[in-house]
Amino acid sequence: MTARRGGPGDDGAADRPRPAGRQTIPTGYTLRRRYRLDAVIARGGMSTVYRATDLVRVRARAADPEVAVKVVDLTGPSRNDAIELIHREARRMRELAHPNIVRVYDSDIDGPFHFIVMELLDGETLAQRLRRAPGDGLPRPAAFALVARVAAALDHAHADGVVHGDLKPGNVFLAGAAGVKLLDFGLAFSAAAAAGDDDDPTVAYLSRVRGLTPPFAAWEMLAGGEPTPASDVFALGVIAYLVIAGRHPFDRRSALEARALGLSPQRPEGLDRRRWQALAAALAFEPGGRPARAGELSAALAEPPWRKLLDGAVRRLAAPRRKSVTERF
Repeated sequence: MTARRGGPGDDGAADRPRPAGRQTIPTGYTLRRRYRLDAVIARGGMSTVYRATDLVRVRARAADPEVAVKVVDLTGPSRNDAIELIHREARRMRELAHPNIVRVYDSDIDGPFHFIVMELLDGETLAQRLRRAPGDGLPRPAAFALVARVAAALDHAHADGVVHGDLKPGNVFLAGAAGVKLLDFGLAFSAAAAAGDDDDPTVAYLSRVRGLTPPFAAWEMLAGGEPTPASDVFALGVIAYLVIAGRHPFDRRSALEARALGLSPQRPEGLDRRRWQALAAALAFEPGGRPARAGELSAALAEPPWRKLLDGAVRRLAAPRRKSVTERF
C-alpha cells in the first residue's frame, strides 16, 4: 500500500462531509503570503490539517518545502476556546522537542485564520493501520516497540509538566523511517494545574469544547476530573491492549460505563503473566493503581534482560566447539 502523507490529528476523515459550523478555506489559498494550502489531509473536531507548501522554502531552494498546516475552522461560541487551544498547543509543542513527538515550527494569524505549522509526515495513523486489519492488532514485537516509543514521548512531556489529555490511535502516527510520532497536543494540560499550583485554563476550554475521546479517556476525566499523567498512562494502557489483543479492553465502552457494569479486561492470548500484570495495572480505574510512569509499562512489556543473556548462552552451547591445538594432534 502506498504511504499517504498525513499530519497531526489525521484519523482518515479527509473524505468525510464537513460538519456544520465550520469555516471553509479553499485549497490554493495562501496564509500570510507564505503557506499555500494544497490539499486537505485530516479533519478534527476543531480544526482541519492541510498539506501545504512553504513558499519561502521554495524560494530558498530547500530540499523539501512541504509542511502540515493546522487551521482552526470551528465557528460559533466555542471558536475562541479552539483558538486559545491551538496557540497553546504550538507553544507547548515547541518546548517538547523529542524524536517521538511531531515537530511544530510556528503559529500565526492571517485575518480570521489561526494556524500552526508542523512537519509533514509520511505514513499513517495507528487508527488507520488497525482499520486495515480489524481484530489483528500488531505482531507482538512491533506492539511492544510502539508502546515503548509512545511511552518515551509521554514521559518526556510529563517531565516538562505537560499532560497530553487525548491520547488515542488517531494521535499516534506511524511515520516509516521517522518512527512513531505522538500528535495533537491541542488538549495538552499543565500537570501543575492538577495539583492546584497553576492557573492553566485548559480544563475550562475542554469543558466547553468537549475535547475527550471516551473509549480512551480515564475514568476520572470522564467523571469531571482534571487530566494528570495517570490519565495518559490509562490511555496508553488501552492502546497497548488494542495493539496486543486486537480489540478494546472494554469492548469500546468508556471506563465510566465499564466500571459501572463491573467489567474487567481479559488477558490477551499468549501474553505471559508478568506482562499481563503490568498491562492490567495500567488499565486500573483508580489512578493510584496505575504505574507512576508510562515507561514502567513499556519496560514491563519489553523482553527481560535475562532472556537475552539466556538466549546468548544457549547459542554458545549449541555452536560447534572448536578443537584446541593439543586436540588436533
